[in-house]
This record gives sequence, C-alpha cells and structure tokens, in this order.
Amino acid sequence: MGTKTIWDGKDLPPIGCQVLINLSSVGMRPYEVTGYEVRRSVNEVQYPAWLYVVNIKVKSSDGKSTNERFLNEVFPLDWREN
Repeated sequence: MGTKTIWDGKDLPPIGCQVLINLSSVGMRPYEVTGYEVRRSVNEVQYPAWLYVVNIKVKSSDGKSTNERFLNEVFPLDWREN
C-alpha cells in the first residue's frame, strides 16, 4: 500500500500519477502517467529550430490502452471546464 501523487497542474505531471485526458468518444477519463517524450517541433517553418515538444505518455487504469498527449492536453484530476 503506497501513497499516490496528485498533480497540481504545474510543471510536468509526475510518473505514476493520475491525470485526465479527453477522449472524443467518451469524454474525460483518468489515465496514469508512464513517461515523457521530448522531440523537436515538426513545423520548423513556423517555429524556431530550438523549440521542442513535450509529449506525456499515459496508460488506462486497466493497462490495456496506451496513449500519448501534448502537455496542454493533460489535466489534473480536479480540473473542471468553465
């Protein structure tokens, strides 16, 4: 039995914490953060070459589904739409 880390929406969500992601078919669902991927921006014409994109890797609570989202597409568990 361990303690769960709750992400406050600042910086990067810690690996192992629960976050919400929006799935178009079912709406907001909790997923667990499993890692990060940092890579160069694909659109080098619009953005400078030094700009990198951070993707958050997540998995469903049953572990059957994995996903990868941009940082601005991942929300804290207490997030509510205005």
